Parts: sequence; C-alpha cells; structure tokens
Amino acid sequence: MTIKASITIAAMALLPHTAGAQAMDYALSPGLNELPARYFRFSYENDFFTATDTYYTQGIQALLIHPGLAANPANKILVRLKNGVARYGIAAEHNGYTPTSITNPAPLYNDRPYAGALMIRSFRATIDTVRKQRLTSSVSIGVMGPLAEAGEMQTAIHRGINGYLPRGWHYQVRNDLVLNYEVLYEKQLLNLGNHISLTAAGKARVGTLSTKAGIGVTVMTGFFAPDRAFNIYLYAMPFAHVVAYDATLQGGLLNKTSEVTVPASEINRTTLQMRYGLVMRYKRLDVSYSFTSQTREFENANPHRWGCASLGWRW
Repeated sequence: MTIKASITIAAMALLPHTAGAQAMDYALSPGLNELPARYFRFSYENDFFTATDTYYTQGIQALLIHPGLAANPANKILVRLKNGVARYGIAAEHNGYTPTSITNPAPLYNDRPYAGALMIRSFRATIDTVRKQRLTSSVSIGVMGPLAEAGEMQTAIHRGINGYLPRGWHYQVRNDLVLNYEVLYEKQLLNLGNHISLTAAGKARVGTLSTKAGIGVTVMTGFFAPDRAFNIYLYAMPFAHVVAYDATLQGGLLNKTSEVTVPASEINRTTLQMRYGLVMRYKRLDVSYSFTSQTREFENANPHRWGCASLGWRW
C-alpha cells in the first residue's frame, strides 16, 4: 500500500469542530485525511441530544467540496502548504445561543446572552501525504444579531414540537458584521495499520466573531483503510483554547449597543473541550455522531455539552 493510501482516512465528523462562537469549529475529518474531491455533508448540532436547552443550543452546517470552487476569489487570501493536494470548499453555517432560561421574558444580566450568527465560510485544504500533514485555511463572512434570525428559527422549532417558546430573544446581541479568518494545521504522529492513529493539531482564528487559538490531538481506533468498502471507527478529540474575544458573549466589535453581554473581566480565557465520535462509511455514504463537552466559558456559567449528527456523500 502506498504512503498516500496508508494515511487516507474516511471523511466524517465535525467539528470540530467545536466551541464558543462559530461553534462548528471543525477539522474537516477526525485525523489526517486526503479529502474526496467531490463531497457534500450536512451536520446538525443541538444540546437537545444531551437533554439541555441552554448556552450553545443549535448549529447547522451544509458543506460542499468541489473542484469548481478552485475559481473562488477568496482562495487568493487562503494560505496553503507548498506541496500537497488541494481541496476547495464552501460551507453555510447557522448558530444559536441562549441563556440558562428561555422562558424568562426579563433580561438575564448574569447569564449568557441570546445570540445568533449566520455566515458563509470559504476554505482550502492542502494535504501533504509525504510529510503526513494537512493545512486548512478559511475565511467566513456573514451577520450576527437579529439579522441571523436565530430566534425565529428556535421559536419555529419549539412550536413545531409543541414545546415551550423562548421569550427573551429581543435582548439578543445586536446586529454586527461577521468576518473571521482561521488556519488549522494537523500533523499525523502515528498510524498503525489503519487501525490506530494519532494526530496533533494547532489552530488560530482572528475576526469580529471570535479571536482565539488552540491545540489538541485526535486519537482514532477502528477500521479506516481507504481500500475497504466499509469503514467504522471511534475517535476522541481533546482541545484546549485560549480566548481573546467572543462576540456572542461580549457583543459585537463594531456595534456596541447590545444591552445584555458578559463583561470582559468575567470571560474565562482558557477553555477545555472533549469530543467523542463514531464514524461509519459504506462506499460513498458516511454517517457520524459525536458528543462534545466544554468547560465554563465565563464566571458563574456551567459546563456545557451537546451532540452532533452528520450525513455525507461523495461522488
């Protein structure tokens, strides 16, 4: 088996990515991976999977990788590896955040504010199969605040399931621009027969929605050989972040009129996150489920957790 084939891993999972603003804070797949040239994935995150309805409450992402996206003008500002196979993609993302109680119509000043974000992310991933490394860079543009209509979406979902309706979205973080740039570097450290894999990762993000940096690892075990029709594996992805700014907590950088925010002095500047996942792939179809837990983002907050289900198709 060639070196290129030996480090090809079945694509699937998020998120990772995963925490704070722009919650689908993802590696394109768990561990190092030669991504398919044509791939579509839909992912849905919700803390309903963990029997809660608070903090990061919902995330939706539709992602497309296609050779035609090489002509995207955004690629000109995306960094890449000098040697490597390039994959070009775009993703639409919608995230919603709420305080610990959504039935209270009063402003909750010592809690997480309501917030929503809607954005388009353009990305390029380059995979160096000789050095066993991958670099993914992305730029996101969109809006946060009422323009994102996160409140309307949550209300419609709760009405559809005959649940209690949220009553405090008029206190959400106000409209502002989302403009973020992110770089994620991954290096495979170990691969034993396509049954055990260890990959280290580091990332940095700067922009109006959030500014932070992080390091972590991904451990995989199972069957993820590229020449198998059926692949199944488990992964664990611990990540540590240093947070400089989070607009979903602190309000927008450009619009300072948000009434309910978390003061900068109360933000926890370091957070820890753990994601566990199961990935299954049969020929062109892959499905996955992951569970994420996160430490407190600010003083007086609680740890939080949520689940994510994904469905992908390559052609």
